[in-house]
Parts: sequence; C-alpha cells; structure tokens
Amino acid sequence: MMTQSPEAQQVLTCASCPYFQSHDDGTNKGWCKLFNHFARVTHQQTQDCINSAENEQAVAQSELDQHIEEQAQKLAPEFEIDSDIDQDFGTLYRVWSSQHVLGTFYEDAQGKWVAQQKQ
Repeated sequence: MMTQSPEAQQVLTCASCPYFQSHDDGTNKGWCKLFNHFARVTHQQTQDCINSAENEQAVAQSELDQHIEEQAQKLAPEFEIDSDIDQDFGTLYRVWSSQHVLGTFYEDAQGKWVAQQKQ
C-alpha cells in the first residue's frame, strides 16, 4: 500500500477558508472575518481556526433553529381555552380556534381527563 508523504498532503490555508475575504489586489492579503483582522492567503489553518469556525457554525445553527421556531409559532393556529360550570361535569373547559369550538374536556370523579371533540 502506498502512502503519501507529509509534503504531498494538502495544507489548508486562508485561501480555502470561507471566512477569508481576499483583497484581490495581487498582494495575497485579505481580511479574516472569523477573527476580524488582517490575514494572508498563505496563512495555514490552525486549531484556533477550526475551533472558532465550529463555534460560529453552532451559533448559526442555534439562530436558525430559533428562527424556525418563531416562524412555526406564526403559522400555527392560535387556540383559546375557557371554562364554564356544567351541572353534570363540573368545570367544563372549551377549546376554541377563532370563533369555532373544537372540543371540550373535563376531569371526571376518578381524576382522569375526558376530552370530547366537536363533530
């Protein structure tokens, strides 16, 4: 089996980093958006680069998850629950969506909740 020598292995540099913005002026200079400072195309990737990029990705994923949750809350229908005293059931709770009663529920004598969907 043939193995590559360390010289043949690809070295990652700022040039291949998504956080690097080249000045494109022929000087091999640019800006590192990850660390917010000057960098060169030929700078090698360090463990700090890897750790910071992973942290940035985790933050971005968290923000995306939060945005999705907010959008879901906006799209989900809103429900209201009110109650009324019923001679047979005691406190009877009603579930509303807009002006429509979706169903009712109450607690029976054994402490179990009983739900009734409106037809």
